Amino acid sequence: MRESLAAQRAARSIRESAGFDPLDAATVEEAEEGLRKAHTSHERLLVRGALCAVPGVPVVIGLVAAWANGSFSVSGPGDVIFIVVAHALGVTLLPGAFLLFKRSFTVRREGRERYGPALAAYGEVVAAWDNEQRNR
Repeated sequence: MRESLAAQRAARSIRESAGFDPLDAATVEEAEEGLRKAHTSHERLLVRGALCAVPGVPVVIGLVAAWANGSFSVSGPGDVIFIVVAHALGVTLLPGAFLLFKRSFTVRREGRERYGPALAAYGEVVAAWDNEQRNR
């Protein structure tokens, strides 16, 4: 591909406009690895968020229903502990899930913004090379 005139022209144009060489193997490998890590981090954060949301939703629904029905009755220290723990879970799990989901999509967007241009530039050079090969 380095011998292709069309690929060299496309790489020179990208090098002048973007400031990096799309034919540099280290640049492309770094972009691929960075994008892979961002995608992996995105998936992990999504799973963690789901693991917070799955128990959080029923806890909050149960608490809201109990408050709406007025069915909170304290008959001993075990009930107080249950009520405190349920409220603590309701207050931490759903907002935690929301924050994890939000961070997940932020990580994915940042990965695309940081590494996407290098991979897109490499794709342009490959497309120029492919087009030249087809037109021979």
